[in-house]
Amino acid sequence: MPFRDPKFPVVVANPTVDDCIKSTRFSDVVTCATVTAASWYYGFATAKVAKFPNANCAAALGFTAGTFLVLQYTRARLLGYQENAKEFRAYGGEAAATPGPIKQPLNWKAYN
Repeated sequence: MPFRDPKFPVVVANPTVDDCIKSTRFSDVVTCATVTAASWYYGFATAKVAKFPNANCAAALGFTAGTFLVLQYTRARLLGYQENAKEFRAYGGEAAATPGPIKQPLNWKAYN
């Protein structure tokens, strides 16, 4: 995650994969399906021989990439780096509605 304070309230301070899957939105499912379908089409269009096996292999890789992308999106929402009003209402938050600074600014004079 980026080195900055979250702009939205933190829903889960240390989300697991199970937390991310439980908080999946419909737009995340559409994102995963789009990446999978685009990968299948790319595998079919670029194959010289055995088009369907290549397309299916590309779809499997695309599904894996789409799943990782969705997990990244849901983790960012649970940690407060993206808009998370739905998750905050559904699961409640661990912090106040307006987050304060979590990471202190670097003290460059402390290094010799």
